[in-house]
Parts: sequence; C-alpha cells; structure tokens
Amino acid sequence: MNLNLLFLGYFITQIPPLTARSTHIPYPPLPYQVLHEFSDPTWVENLAVRTNGQLLLNILTAPEMYLLDPVVSGVPDLIFTFPEALGLGGIVELQTDIFYVNTGNFTLQTGSVNGSAIVWRVDMRQVGRGDLNKVVVEKVVEMPEALTLNGMDVLSRTESGGILLIADSGLGVLWKLDVTTKEYSTILALPEMKSPPPPSLQNGLDGIRVRDGFLYFTNNEGDTFSRVLIDTQGHAVGPTQSIAFPFGDDFAFDSKGNIWVTSDQGDRVIVLEAGRAYVNATVEGSSTQLTAVAGVTACKFGRSVATMHLLYASTNGGLSNPINGTLTEGGQVLAIDTSSFKFEEMDRTRM
Repeated sequence: MNLNLLFLGYFITQIPPLTARSTHIPYPPLPYQVLHEFSDPTWVENLAVRTNGQLLLNILTAPEMYLLDPVVSGVPDLIFTFPEALGLGGIVELQTDIFYVNTGNFTLQTGSVNGSAIVWRVDMRQVGRGDLNKVVVEKVVEMPEALTLNGMDVLSRTESGGILLIADSGLGVLWKLDVTTKEYSTILALPEMKSPPPPSLQNGLDGIRVRDGFLYFTNNEGDTFSRVLIDTQGHAVGPTQSIAFPFGDDFAFDSKGNIWVTSDQGDRVIVLEAGRAYVNATVEGSSTQLTAVAGVTACKFGRSVATMHLLYASTNGGLSNPINGTLTEGGQVLAIDTSSFKFEEMDRTRM
C-alpha cells in the first residue's frame, strides 16, 4: 500500500452562534492512499459506500457509474451508462443497496440544459464483483422544472420507499421527492441557498445532510456552510445559522459528530468540530505540482468497524480550478486515514 500525506491546518469558529471568526494553526499530516486515478479529464462528482465496503462512483464528465472495491482491486468496473444524460450528480442509499441518482445535461462550458434533470433508482442487491450485469436501473421521474440537481439525502423511509431531498445548485432551491408516488415539489428556497449574482457561476446549494432535526447544507459559490431546523415534512421551523468559510462542496459526519467538508475549488478537506466549536483542518493542494487533492468534490466514511476511520473522497482533478491556472489531472478516489486526527485544546475565550 502506497501512503501519502495530507498536510493539515485548522481554523476555529464558535457555535452557537455560528460566526465567521477564524484562526489558522498548522496541523500534522494525515496519511492517504490513491485508490484509483481516472484518465484526464474525468470529474468524479460523488460517491457512496455499500454495506460490503465497495464504492459507487458518479462521473460528471460522462453519464457513467463505476464500482470500486478498495480492498480487492484498484481498477473500477463500469456499472451502468445512463441514457438521456451527459453526467451524474448526487447519490443516496434509501434502502439497503438501493440507491437513487440524479443525472442531467451539464458541461463545464455551457452549464446545465433546462429540462434535462432525471432521478433514477439503482438496485444493487444482486450485484457482486463478478456479476455486474445484475444491476437493475429504473427511471423514477423526469424533473423538467429543475436546473442542476446535485446533493441528495433521505428525509424519511418506508419499507419499500421514502422521501428524498435533492439540492438544485442552479436554482438555489431544495426539492422534495416521494419515490413511490413520484410527486415532487420545492420545499425550501432560502436566501442562503442562492448563488451570488453573475458573473459568479450559478452554483449555489450543493451538499446536504439531515441530522438531529437539522438540514445542513453548503453553498458552493456563496462560500457558506449553514444549517436550519426542519420539521418531519422538510419545512424550515427556525432561522438559518451560518458559518462562513471558503469553497464548501460536499460533507460527511464522522462517528463523533464532527463534519468533514470537501472544497473542490480550495483543494482541501475541512474538519468542523462537533459541539461548541467548528474546527477547520485543511488539506491544501500544491501550488507547484499536481496533487492528489486537486478539486475534492465529495466524501463518505467507511461503514464497518474496520473502516469507519477511513474517509473516502473523490476529486475532479482540478477541472473547476486548475492548478497554477493551467494544470489538471484525472479525477481520483482517495482513502484518507483520519484515525490520528485530534482536536487540540484551544483558548475558547478568544473566539
């Protein structure tokens, strides 16, 4: 196993209230492994971890989903090529090994095509490494009113269905979808979800997670990470609380409730401490050479006791923000060992 080191630093902001005051402090490096690097240009937009430890990888620069086993092989297998789409966005597991994926016609040159958003059901229950042809993919619903579907999470589950929340980065709104009835509607359109006005790229609401009654969400171009209390139907029932920091994309909670946030334009991973303070441990991209953290787009923790310390992350190879303004590499899948990371005791009185 070839291990590299991610060099860290962290910033501190206090909660509550959620404010934007911060202090940078150097942090020792964390080891990581490059599980796979795709050809250049390839944008790996999102990923999911199956119960058996295998990874599902969504490609934005092609309408493709791959299966990668981080233990058996570093070579991913093509699971499915989605019709009526140029690329894949978010992915979420609703029942065990039943995933939902959104697709659309998006390019870096032209953005999203109106009316191209679709949500799909991907049944992986019969799929092992040697029987990829057993995947069952079904179109759930077309969403022509949406623009750029992105992050997804579960609002509620039933035995065979449930309600999904889906971020729309282009419109800056949150959609609610009943996968059984196929009914969908806009459930939230908060100012904090909107993208800044042009010339900023229209890419607002991005990563979303529902946890302990709150909807946590990032705004990519707005450079914010926020949360809002919601009811069981997904409606906001409190004010939006925000932490201002640059370039938040996707994020994942660890077993202690800390939040690890990816920064595709900032080439780093940010750690936000659970409880009274959010601490930002950054993984900085190199300014002089190609780096394995060029454009970190998404992250998920391992699901077993043996892998819960591993943060799997995807990258776009710098396509959204080329290194030195010109250099890119193939999108990668990383396994970051977070077991040695610890928050240092800080003087909270200065926050």
